[in-house]
Amino acid sequence: SSFTIEDVESVRAQRVLERELGFSAATLMLVFHSDTTTAQDPAFMAEMESQANVLRSVPLVSEVVTPYSNPRQVSPDGRTAYAVVRLAGSVDEARNHWPEIEAALKPGQLHMWPTGTVPVYYRLIEMSESDLRRAESVSLPLALIALLIVFGAVLAAGLPVVMGGVAVAITLALLYFLALRVDLSVFVMN
Repeated sequence: SSFTIEDVESVRAQRVLERELGFSAATLMLVFHSDTTTAQDPAFMAEMESQANVLRSVPLVSEVVTPYSNPRQVSPDGRTAYAVVRLAGSVDEARNHWPEIEAALKPGQLHMWPTGTVPVYYRLIEMSESDLRRAESVSLPLALIALLIVFGAVLAAGLPVVMGGVAVAITLALLYFLALRVDLSVFVMN
């Protein structure tokens, strides 16, 4: 499953950027902030470099660029800075490995927020699946109660539920075979 459809102009442009310029969409940013110190403070620098070194040891990480090699990555007031983390492979591969990358990050004295395509896509899918489970856990009992009231018998109320389950199973089976031939959206399960 993917967030992209391969045969659209934006994806073709992305492939050209990757091939010609080495740009990868599998990139994330770690934003660091302190209410009390600036990015030039030795403690701020040490914590950022410590996190960068931890990430450099993760196999999927190909490069970490900190503000100490690119000073434009520091806010005008100096209290916020970010590191760019380039990942090997596609966005989808990186998204699947996001829990490993996130586990490598350890909280410190600075406020730290991972952002960018990879963590956002990961959280989006995670929240979508969670919301779907919650919606199903609420709607199915309500539908059963409504069917019991309308039909007045358990067997009569259960028949539409069984037919719905069979329809979902058949649809999922058809989607499986379709996915072997065609790219499908990550939201097809919803």
